[in-house]
Amino acid sequence: MYPPAYMLARQSTTDIHRDNLIFKRNDLIVVNIHGIHKIYQKGINDLQAIEQFIIHRQQGKCRVIDMSLYAFLQVIQQTPLDIPIRSYVTTSEAIQSYLSSLKGEFRY
Repeated sequence: MYPPAYMLARQSTTDIHRDNLIFKRNDLIVVNIHGIHKIYQKGINDLQAIEQFIIHRQQGKCRVIDMSLYAFLQVIQQTPLDIPIRSYVTTSEAIQSYLSSLKGEFRY
């Protein structure tokens, strides 16, 4: 029986070189245990929960949770990978509206 995925992430890792990319051995083990489609589905489930939070949130001043979500969602949106999680973020009207409304709140 395999240990839970969160325990694997904390163990020491060995680099695996493949096609000029470096993978951590435990990252590959986690993917093999759960399957890539299940991992993406877990991410989409989390994004759906975030989307519901956004839809039902109170409008008003920007809160700490808004800053954290904004950063998290922007990273997903701007990462140049063709994966289901990014597709969900870019096609969700609620998430896109949320990101647009908060864009002016942050001064870099």
